[in-house]
This record gives sequence, C-alpha cells and structure tokens, in this order.
Amino acid sequence: MSMHNIIILTLRCLFFASTSHAQGTDGNFESKESYLKYSLDTYGINSNEIYYVPVNTNGREEKPLEKFSLLMFFKNDSIATIEDISNNAACSASKILKKTSVAAIKNSFAKSATAGNIIFKNMGNETLFKPKKDELIAVLFYSYKFGDAGQEYIEVRDKIAKEFNVKTLILTIDGGYISGTTDMPKNAIKMYE
Repeated sequence: MSMHNIIILTLRCLFFASTSHAQGTDGNFESKESYLKYSLDTYGINSNEIYYVPVNTNGREEKPLEKFSLLMFFKNDSIATIEDISNNAACSASKILKKTSVAAIKNSFAKSATAGNIIFKNMGNETLFKPKKDELIAVLFYSYKFGDAGQEYIEVRDKIAKEFNVKTLILTIDGGYISGTTDMPKNAIKMYE
C-alpha cells in the first residue's frame, strides 16, 4: 500500500470520527476503568478483548509499524493490511471478508522490522501476549474517536476469528485520552514515511 493510500484511509477515518465520534464523552477518560466501561457500554467490547502495545521501559525508541489499517494480520515478522489483501477494494467489511482467504492473507504478507517483536498487553487484566511462532493473528485498531464508522471490523471480529482460525486482538490507540496510565503510548500511532 502506498503512503498516499494510507493517508487517504487515515483521513477517511478522521473525517468519520469528527462527524460521528463518541457521544457523551469530552474526549478524556479519568481512568482506564472509565474507558473500559465506555467501550463496553457503547460498543459491546469487553475489557478482556482490548489490548495495547506498552511503551518500552528501557528508554529505547521502538520502531514504528510500516503500515497501518483498521484490520491487520500479523505472523512472525510479517504484516498484511486488509487493503493489501483486498487490492484496496472500497466496500463494506462483510463484502471484503467474503472475498478474503487465508491464502490471500499469506500472499499479502510483507516483512516488518517491528511485527516480530511486538508484545501486546491486555487492558483489562494486564497480562502480556506475544504471538507464538507461526501464529496468525488479526489486529483490529480501535479508537473511541472513530465512532460508529470505525467499528465495522470490530463488529465482525468473531466471524474473522472463526473464518480464518485466528486470535483477534482489539488494539486501542487511545492512550493519550486516558488518565492514570503509565505504560500506554500517549502519542498517535507512528508510521514510516
């Protein structure tokens, strides 16, 4: 996916977020618990389903992901976005998923300097998750700012898990809006240029 396409996708998400973002919140959560409650009450996402990538505590700057999408697949040191897999098809998540296969996912993988080293942390119970060697996982990016439009893949997460035999992780990028957290990234997702 070219940087141009990534920018267009990001702008679309931001547009939808600005026109339909979360009702009833001023954009700041006083605690992790209030964020988790909001996510459950508004979108039906349980606390044990939400993960984040904890900041590196050794003072070293981690390399950013080379690509970003609302739905990404990870395996070892490779990543694939739903746009890579679907050849940038502009249709609903359900239609794209009907045309997607495990073979198409594997054929779309690109090497990543970061993917093989990512450790995810569960926001609800704080357990760490590192994918096993050769384990295929689906990562669905989540922000309350995406509003209803950004939940399209999250709504079909069970179908993704079953159809592609993968573990699905909902990865929040809302660390900058949640007070009282010490190891959540406070900045936006970084990408290579």
